[in-house]
Amino acid sequence: MPQDRLHKLLAQAGVASRRACETLIRDGRVTVNGQPATPGMSVDPAADVVRVDGEVIALAQPRLVYIMLNKPAGVVSAAHAQRQEKRPTVLDLVRVAERVYPVGRLDADSEGLVLLTNDGSLTQRLTHARYGHQKVYRVLVEGTPTPEQIETWAGGVILDDGPTAPCQVSISKRLDNSTWLEVIMGEGRKRQIRRTAAAVGLRVLRLIRTRIGPLRLSGVEPGAWRYLTEEEVAALQRPAAPTRPVQRSASREAGTPTPERPRRFRRSAGQEPAGGKAQTGSRKQRRGKARPATQPSDWENRPAQPKRPASPGQSTGGEQPPADRPRRPRRQGQPGGREQSGGRRRPRQPGSGGQRPAGNRPDRRGGRGGQPARKGRKD
Repeated sequence: MPQDRLHKLLAQAGVASRRACETLIRDGRVTVNGQPATPGMSVDPAADVVRVDGEVIALAQPRLVYIMLNKPAGVVSAAHAQRQEKRPTVLDLVRVAERVYPVGRLDADSEGLVLLTNDGSLTQRLTHARYGHQKVYRVLVEGTPTPEQIETWAGGVILDDGPTAPCQVSISKRLDNSTWLEVIMGEGRKRQIRRTAAAVGLRVLRLIRTRIGPLRLSGVEPGAWRYLTEEEVAALQRPAAPTRPVQRSASREAGTPTPERPRRFRRSAGQEPAGGKAQTGSRKQRRGKARPATQPSDWENRPAQPKRPASPGQSTGGEQPPADRPRRPRRQGQPGGREQSGGRRRPRQPGSGGQRPAGNRPDRRGGRGGQPARKGRKD
């Protein structure tokens, strides 16, 4: 037989849940062929001998069981009830030799379809959102909901644990003082329908789950159960294409036409690009494209703007600054200046051709005037 994970086989054998079996392995209470087991190891159920606290565990693959239960109100959807829980569980209604557990959750105050199985792969396929299996509920609310309440519910409501995903909500039957709604959703949070209804101002009087994926509640009285047929099991095992719920607003139901959305990438009001298609490519690529000759540039048609007159103290063009402009005074004896003789410029020697003598040239290795630069000092 093929090998499989040890904690998974122990859970299928009825020792405990998978997480509890992993704890038993880490605590050293599980041995394989006389050796302590390690977390994550794989064993062969037909060849290896597994013991838990010294007791041999039969790891033969159990028979896969699929059960449909019509849960009445007041029953907890749990495999094992907590210590303070006094209400019955779904396993108290279903008595079979195999170890089964409910797929998903259903509130104790709710009624309807509950699937019990020992097939872990099918449980993962039905409970994970990426497989697209939806659930259908019949919800009895007090009074008559308005179109705005239904639209808000279908579009998603922000709860204390985050916003809900869009779903389908429609009115199936109107009564005197209440209304039956049909809700199709793919999420499964704790008491999500009741909390969402309270957020939009509705009070739930009764909640019944009628379908899980392709499995419909049929032929089972409240509190009774039956095994699934081969056709129903095959339908559950088939992958479901993910579907996106359709949101119908109150204006569409009333027949009001939806206003046309404005087109994007228009160059100006009432003018579209050539061919009526949106521009493609990045902004840098479109920026390098030349403008057609038939459309003159906006800068060519813009009137000439008068130049701003220059300020009295501002130099413009090739003009020289005024001679009477005061110069910035220089400090006397400041190191690193042009000269140390009171800040005056030394006259050039005749015949030098505008060049400084070699002795007066600044030393590139230090400061100006041949003096070394001083570091770490601020004047």
